[in-house]
Amino acid sequence: MAGLLPDGAEEKEKEASWETWKLDLETGRIGGKIQGAEALKQAVMLRLLTPKYVHMIYGLSYGSELAGLIGKDGDYCAAAAKTLVEEALLKDDRIKAVRNVTAEREGDELKVCFTAESDWGAVEETASVRE
Repeated sequence: MAGLLPDGAEEKEKEASWETWKLDLETGRIGGKIQGAEALKQAVMLRLLTPKYVHMIYGLSYGSELAGLIGKDGDYCAAAAKTLVEEALLKDDRIKAVRNVTAEREGDELKVCFTAESDWGAVEETASVRE
């Protein structure tokens, strides 16, 4: 029913629905809550760092297959990373587009840089995946 809510109420409700617990990936601790762009940034990293098809708690469409690129040829990694990052991130309906995907191998680590675009703006990130 349009017109019944005050101006901006729908936007505030939408942002509040993005509220989640803040995870510290380095310490493995949970503390406080985050919302909006910060929650999206965390969701992006979790989706990319979670190996697809490994943890039964997640659905078959959650996670990424980036770890499978470790040890592969650099040119292959660069081409495949774009597809794998887009495939993983565009499953989240908050993400409208994925741009500027680059991949670089450093020993047993794969670094992927990208920009994920959403209603709250662009999130530029670098994800490092190790085997």
